[in-house]
Amino acid sequence: MKHNTKMGISGRIAQSFLTTSITPLLALVGVLLGVFAVMITPREEEPQIDVTFANIFIPFPGATATEIESLVAAPAEQVMSEIDGVKNIYSTSRPGMAVLTVRYQVGVDRSDAILRLYNKVYSKQDWLPPLLGVAQPIIKAKET
Repeated sequence: MKHNTKMGISGRIAQSFLTTSITPLLALVGVLLGVFAVMITPREEEPQIDVTFANIFIPFPGATATEIESLVAAPAEQVMSEIDGVKNIYSTSRPGMAVLTVRYQVGVDRSDAILRLYNKVYSKQDWLPPLLGVAQPIIKAKET
C-alpha cells in the first residue's frame, strides 16, 4: 500500500477503510444495528398529546365587528393573557359576538386550567363595557 504524503489524516483513514477487507462486515453490522434499533423503538401511530383549550363566547347584540373588537375582544385578550399556563389567545369579532380561544401549554392540568379561566372571566368583569348590552360570557372547555 502506497501512502500519499499529500493526504491528511482523514484521507489516510478513508484510504485504509477502502482497502481493508473488514469494511463490508462493519457496514453490515451497522445496518443490522439500525434495523434492530427501529424494531425495538416504541411508537404510536396517533400519540395522545393533551392540550387544553376553551372557547369564550361574548354576545354583544347590535354591535358591529369593529365595535366588538375594540370594546370586548381586545380587553378580553388582555385579561386572559394574565392567566398562568396560557400559551395563545385567538379572537374573532363578528357582528353581535366576540369569540376567544384560549389555548394552554401542553401538560397543564385541565381541571385547574379551566377553573382559573372561569375565575378570571367571572370574578373580574370590569373589562366588559358597562351598560352597553354586553351579555354574560359563555365558556366552552375543550381538549384535544
